[in-house]
Amino acid sequence: MESTIVFIDAGFLSKLSKHFGNGIYLIYDLLEFLEYLSKKQNLFCKKTFYYTASPFISNNPNQMEIKRKKDYDNFIAKLSRNKNFIIREGRCQRLKIDGEFVYKQKGVDSLAVIDLVNVLIDYPDIKRVIIIASDSDFVPVINNLEKRGIKTILYTYYERGRKATFSTSNELIKSVHKYILLTKEDFTSCPIKKIKEIENELWSEGSYIKSINPKDFNFEEKIRYFEEKSDDKKENNCKKCNKRIGKHNLYWHEEMCNECFFDEYNM
Repeated sequence: MESTIVFIDAGFLSKLSKHFGNGIYLIYDLLEFLEYLSKKQNLFCKKTFYYTASPFISNNPNQMEIKRKKDYDNFIAKLSRNKNFIIREGRCQRLKIDGEFVYKQKGVDSLAVIDLVNVLIDYPDIKRVIIIASDSDFVPVINNLEKRGIKTILYTYYERGRKATFSTSNELIKSVHKYILLTKEDFTSCPIKKIKEIENELWSEGSYIKSINPKDFNFEEKIRYFEEKSDDKKENNCKKCNKRIGKHNLYWHEEMCNECFFDEYNM
């Protein structure tokens, strides 16, 4: 199978995950996700370049900023253990627009352009690269690669309409050899290993009864809150941060709020 290199705009991917999760980040195995997307193009993911930025830290950081930075560092440290996963970090800029803070990554696109140019030198055997992004800044380097025999496959996402949350420039679409719109199924097809094991144990023959005994006094209530409900009253506390949670989180998120649950699984 032909090898490829994948270049990821982490900010774009994170935003899209939250969009598909209706405001909640989807839980998925990032490495398996990349292999999955590569295989859909009959390619083998040889190496990945991941462009991100450390969370913003104020001069006098609050507890949330400190926690967010710690979680980010742990996440990056785990990814760094994979020698074929290269992390490039820009910086996070905080802007105040209309009285509200807005956070933007800076410098990541420049780092990606440099790495894409270097494909010609560092990976002479590569003839196809995959980019997961939506930024038109990549157009010049994509055209340069095309002239030198390297085709670019773009995984992106856009919506139509003036109020669309996601947009991708026509210039970017026209510059690539091929583009594919990402779907929610692309994410959910790659659950993290621990979640897979939980689901297999829960739904395999005979084990569901062992995991949730119908004789439990709250069996029916657990089943009722298997999916998150809008009328789920937050009458319990997260075991990690003490934030108020509902019964869905109590029974199905290991007594943790969404943020702590996702942090637990490095998402």
